[in-house]
Amino acid sequence: MNNKKEISIEGCKEIGKGECGQVFQIADDKVVKVFYDTISEESILEEYEKTMIGSELGIDAVQCYGMVSCQGRTGIELEKICGKSLEQEIIDNLDKKDTYAKQFADTLKKIHSKEVDKKTFPSAKEFYMNSIKKCENDQWISEEEANKLTALVEAIPVTNNMVHGDYHAMNVMYANDKIRLIDLADCMVGNPIYDLLISNIYMHYLPLYQEGLYSNLTKVDSKAILSMWDVFVSTYFDTTDLSRIENIKRILDSYSMLKIMTAPYSYSNLPKEMWGGLVEMGRKELMPVIDSITGVVPVNCSDLGCN
Repeated sequence: MNNKKEISIEGCKEIGKGECGQVFQIADDKVVKVFYDTISEESILEEYEKTMIGSELGIDAVQCYGMVSCQGRTGIELEKICGKSLEQEIIDNLDKKDTYAKQFADTLKKIHSKEVDKKTFPSAKEFYMNSIKKCENDQWISEEEANKLTALVEAIPVTNNMVHGDYHAMNVMYANDKIRLIDLADCMVGNPIYDLLISNIYMHYLPLYQEGLYSNLTKVDSKAILSMWDVFVSTYFDTTDLSRIENIKRILDSYSMLKIMTAPYSYSNLPKEMWGGLVEMGRKELMPVIDSITGVVPVNCSDLGCN
């Protein structure tokens, strides 16, 4: 951490900005993500280590060249990916949506095929357990609801799969006819269900049941994304059985509410004024069915929905 290469961003074009920092283009094929002073060195180091591991695992992740210092701020030097977000690619080439859906599913399967060290990657199970406890302590949810959510998570088999943590079309790039992963900051270790429930939120639950909220997030046509979700589920779970596909979608709709109902801590980047509405949405959708879906996730998540 003390021997970082010094680089200058003076005169460099800012090509992106997020919660944690700014992205500057420093060469034709390189960018640097420069973190804000409010981001801890520990958090930056964790993102750097995840990015390095991701680029070494053969999962089409952005290449990481090292940590740097930029005028007193810490940065990570990265490969510049010349492409578009998958979201924009879908908008621009809607006729190829089924191809994109298959690639999106295959990429996630590839991520989940990797086993990672629990010491390097935080636990997805512990993340949700902590979110549930914090929501209970801050009175977003009742003790009874917290107990039921805890039982739901406890029943999910613990595995060592790599979990992306925020897998949706707005959060990956499309370049040279393939999906590239650009942000591994949310990567965890755990059961693939923790990724599938997030993808389901953006590709099935919101466009089907909350179209107003969905349209505020993306310009991708809701009917198109729902069609893509059918292809995604069929590809990821390697099935054309319509009954099983519908069963998988039903299960994932329910498990998606785990993230929605713990929104103050699992979706803490969203505006605070949205948290109450999201918790209530999760409560309405999950609590009536939570007992029936607790424990339905198998050890091998690819077997989800089998009778």
